[in-house]
Amino acid sequence: MKKILATTLAIFLPLTAAFALTPPNDGDEFQISCPGRDTMTVDRAEYGISTLMWGTDNFQIAAGQERTRLSDGQPVWITMFRNGDQLMVDKATQNTFFVYAGTTALVPCERTFTRPDPLLTLTPWSDTHMAQNNDSGNGRRGEHRYS
Repeated sequence: MKKILATTLAIFLPLTAAFALTPPNDGDEFQISCPGRDTMTVDRAEYGISTLMWGTDNFQIAAGQERTRLSDGQPVWITMFRNGDQLMVDKATQNTFFVYAGTTALVPCERTFTRPDPLLTLTPWSDTHMAQNNDSGNGRRGEHRYS
């Protein structure tokens, strides 16, 4: 019994240490340049949400990815954004394509390397923030502010 316990600890202790030393991140980000639109930034969160941003005020969101295969067996992941845009990535080659909402044309895209996003920690909101803002007389009653 002691030998089994020692073997189990010898296997799992290094794995636990490896996870503890891994820097935290909240997902990955890359950019794509496709004909017909400004450069787009794709951010994939570890919990399955993808965001798509381009220009100064364009933002779309998607939940999950459809994992499928082409007729020749190549694995392809498709992200369908809420506005109807579709991002397609050939997982074997990392070739990236885009289908704009309302069209069926498959547009080839240039893709930057994927980089991890740093972990973002938000400060919890409390009523004391509101009281401090109201007492200051700055005329910003009800404004959402973070410390």
